Amino acid sequence: MAHAGHKPLHGGMLDYYQETSVELVVKPSGVEVYVQYDDENIPSQGLTGTVKVTAPGAKAKAFKLSPAGGNKLEAKGVKAPKGSVVEVTLNGVEDTPALTAYSIK
Repeated sequence: MAHAGHKPLHGGMLDYYQETSVELVVKPSGVEVYVQYDDENIPSQGLTGTVKVTAPGAKAKAFKLSPAGGNKLEAKGVKAPKGSVVEVTLNGVEDTPALTAYSIK
């Protein structure tokens, strides 16, 4: 497995879809997503995606991710409180959409 032992580079949480590593960073201003494929940064320009947040006791809400330079996409204004489940779907990295999920602690 090419990504065994990897650590987040931006203080977030890592998940993987095949050879794509996706780091989710939750900030007060929103969420950031950093994408690598086979250990190489993937330019966010040309990628599309969504982030879906399911907070405890609330309906799921989906937000569009926008390219933010380098290998970063972001969704400003997204709140992901403790106990939430965050799903990230990315298009344009592999042949099929990459889906990753995170539990916010």
